[in-house]
Amino acid sequence: MIDKDELRSFLGFLDTASDRELQERDTLYKEAIGLLASGDARRDYQFLQRKLNEERIARLNLRWLHERRKAHQG
Repeated sequence: MIDKDELRSFLGFLDTASDRELQERDTLYKEAIGLLASGDARRDYQFLQRKLNEERIARLNLRWLHERRKAHQG
């Protein structure tokens, strides 16, 4: 199970990572999940991957809103 410090570190990573770094980490998590049949480690990777995907979706939404506002101003 992920401890508090690991989660804090991961959330810090999400705040500062580039899109490329998020994609690389997503690929690593997918590979790890594929190798793990079951158990806490698999669930931890699935949890981290969900959080990573939430961050990616939030960034896409922010870009879309920014572009939409830009289009309406110009």
